[in-house]
Amino acid sequence: MPYATRYQVLFDNNSKGFYYSGDLVEGTAIVETCVGKVIRGTYVTLIGTARIKFENSDSWVTHDTYRIFAATIPVLQRDDDRFFVLPPGTYRYKFEYRLPDNIPSSFYGKFGFINYAAVITLDESKRTYSFKQPFRVMRAINYSRGQELKPIKAQQSKDISPWYCLTIQPLMVTVKSPSIDFMPGQTIYTLIKIENHSSRKIRQIDIKLTKVIEYCRKPQKTTRKYEFIEINSKTITADDLSGKTYVQGIEVPITQPTTVGDSNFINIRYNIYITVKVPACNRENIEFIIPVIISSYKGITPRCGKKLVFDHPDIHTSQPTSLGN
Repeated sequence: MPYATRYQVLFDNNSKGFYYSGDLVEGTAIVETCVGKVIRGTYVTLIGTARIKFENSDSWVTHDTYRIFAATIPVLQRDDDRFFVLPPGTYRYKFEYRLPDNIPSSFYGKFGFINYAAVITLDESKRTYSFKQPFRVMRAINYSRGQELKPIKAQQSKDISPWYCLTIQPLMVTVKSPSIDFMPGQTIYTLIKIENHSSRKIRQIDIKLTKVIEYCRKPQKTTRKYEFIEINSKTITADDLSGKTYVQGIEVPITQPTTVGDSNFINIRYNIYITVKVPACNRENIEFIIPVIISSYKGITPRCGKKLVFDHPDIHTSQPTSLGN
């Protein structure tokens, strides 16, 4: 049996369907039908949706769905809004819509998602047919523009007392980073200085870049869930790391930017976790949690699927020489 109706959405000059917030979405909606149809009109709707999964105290799972935005564009309609006959054939309808500046980035996680789509709707006399074409959105944010972001410096010390000795032996760790604001494709450099006066040898330092996702139930926002995703990690190992200073870089992969404020259904933060492992006693490990900001800017374009090209004068790649002593 031949098809009755086929639908397709093509985005102009954007085969991957990737946009930044505030971009103009231009495309063509294609409707191909082999039979005549009585319709009221044809519409293209650009829509953003957030959905979050929660489980209550009785183990009931509920899904909360929120509308981020919706814009309907009539592409074929009579002035008097009456039904008319659409003859068999192929019809192409141009559409365009500028995305809002403040919409969140597309996201898919363990407890929810944020997605966007262009929907073709054929409003027939007896029923309505729809076809959905997803597209991705990245929130365009440059946190550091117009403000000075100071370097990070953190310091911790522990007094280690071996079981065979009553003397307290101090262990001090200092961590520095030249900035707290980074872009995907840049490298976060951290300087780690270990001053160890104990008898224990420090043989391992773990560095992890972690995405922290907060799912909020609206409007009360009293119900929250968290998801932690390790997006990159590095390990420094040696026979003894004591008394030395190390500079270690960890690259920021392509990822969503840090959420602005705390008003979204899904909020994203980033932390660097640094753990200096002390042998024989995990309770004496020294741990640092350093919040960092991931920005997103339209001047960045993907290259080879992983790294990014920086072609905007406000973007500077951090170098280890800027860490100082």
